[in-house]
Amino acid sequence: MHVVLCTLLILQLGCCTDEGFEIKTVNAGEDVTLSYYNNHKDFRTFFWIKVVPGKMPEISGNGHKYDAGETKIGHFSTKQEEGKFIFQIAKAKPSDSAFYYCLTLVDYDIIFRKAVLLDVKRPHSDFPAVVQSSVDPVSAGDVVALQCSVLSEFQNDACPEEHRVFWFRKTDGESHPTYIYASRSSDGDCDGGTETQPLQNCVYSFLKNVSSSDAGLYYCAVAACGKVFFGNGTKLGVQGHGTHNNIFFFLFFGTLVLSLMVVTFLICVVSKKSCAVCRGKRIYSNLICRKQQAAIFTTAVFTVKKTDKRNDVRVYATRNMNGW
Repeated sequence: MHVVLCTLLILQLGCCTDEGFEIKTVNAGEDVTLSYYNNHKDFRTFFWIKVVPGKMPEISGNGHKYDAGETKIGHFSTKQEEGKFIFQIAKAKPSDSAFYYCLTLVDYDIIFRKAVLLDVKRPHSDFPAVVQSSVDPVSAGDVVALQCSVLSEFQNDACPEEHRVFWFRKTDGESHPTYIYASRSSDGDCDGGTETQPLQNCVYSFLKNVSSSDAGLYYCAVAACGKVFFGNGTKLGVQGHGTHNNIFFFLFFGTLVLSLMVVTFLICVVSKKSCAVCRGKRIYSNLICRKQQAAIFTTAVFTVKKTDKRNDVRVYATRNMNGW
């Protein structure tokens, strides 16, 4: 049924058969009366349809030809009175702003009779004022408190629901803010909201343990009255952000170079000691060789003759010319 009504509303937008199109503007909290003068006796049922762009149509009121009583749906009421279809809204809210269509059902045919664009104006005090305070730059590891002040009317009949506070963050590398935290209205530290001071100021704090990657722009957003109101934003600067990686790189590179220098020095020291030992061995070996080569042996032959002259006895004596 809703799909059929939606299709018909699209086809018949602005093409009502009788009283055409009307624009009605009221203030929030006022009672609204929409009416259609019925000059037709062939209908059986009539409806008042609420249409909000982007949403499915809603039946806000209905009545029957032979039913003179009042029908209520929420704060909407419908009745017949002296040939009129009357549709009333008690204490209209900004959310009641919509297109309202009066239509009748005749022999299973839907006939559009009247269209009304209702615009419910909200007072300026209905809009929450969202203000964010600035913070000084912090260092990584510090705890920072981001604050958001919301100024609104404490008792607001046009927007009675509680508001909620959301926190978003946007960094240089992001095209859109990122949702990070949410809180309810009861989480705020509120002042005012009395008969003598009807405006209420609530301060919401968001505590965060800061790291080097948390630098960016933080937004406080308040959801109230079917809309979202953003603050002016708080810029959070982290000291050393942007150079932290370079410092780490230089420290790492410097440590690596120092380690290589130490290793090279140790290798040189060990190599020099090894070379000194080798040279000492070579010097000692060469000295031994030279002394061995310089050792000249001489042999002296002495002949001892006996008196009998028969046999000579040779006696050999060896002498080292170097005194060894």
